[in-house]
Amino acid sequence: MEWAVFVALGATWGACTGSSQVDACGDALPMEGSLCTREGQECLPDEMGCGLYTGVRCDSGVWVFFEAGTGECTGGATEGEETEAPVVPCGVELPPEGTRCEMEAEECAPGKDVCAGYAGAACSQGRWKRFEVPAGTPEDCMAAVDCGTICTAILAAKCPAGPVDGPACASQCDGWVAGACAVEFSSAVTCGGEPPTFSCDAGDRPTIAGCEAQFEAFYGCLE
Repeated sequence: MEWAVFVALGATWGACTGSSQVDACGDALPMEGSLCTREGQECLPDEMGCGLYTGVRCDSGVWVFFEAGTGECTGGATEGEETEAPVVPCGVELPPEGTRCEMEAEECAPGKDVCAGYAGAACSQGRWKRFEVPAGTPEDCMAAVDCGTICTAILAAKCPAGPVDGPACASQCDGWVAGACAVEFSSAVTCGGEPPTFSCDAGDRPTIAGCEAQFEAFYGCLE
């Protein structure tokens, strides 16, 4: 009986010891500024690579980035080989945190939406650093949409279910910007970047290719 109790307790202690090692640090860097629980813990998923790399340290309950490594690659590289990590350009998706960039202070925000908020990355000391912009105020939403530019692009698409002329489009646009569907409208018309290029959807309504989900949300809000 005593031996069985001892075995059970040993198994329980082993489980507790194992669970204490579980944390948010893994194969990828945690988001900078996100919460952490083990003060002073460092996360270095690229530590075995060569050159400079980014790590995070748990400082006052949040992850803080720092640069690690020597900047030199040794062992295995032959003359003429490129040993530094490749530059990751800003594209349709955000560059991974800590990857290389070239233009200092360049910002990348493929899904920029001042009204609804968005995530972006900035080039700092040769590395992409992620950031988040919270949802804007109604005034931000109004300022983010240029009805003149939007209407010019909408009318160029000549959609049967769209505005019939410039004054009608301007009136509708002003109403949408100031109305209950302002967030959905701003998200839809700013989705495709500047200047926007409109086409007609299956219902002959103005839309932007690649932003169909945002326009469906907007048109659904108007119903």
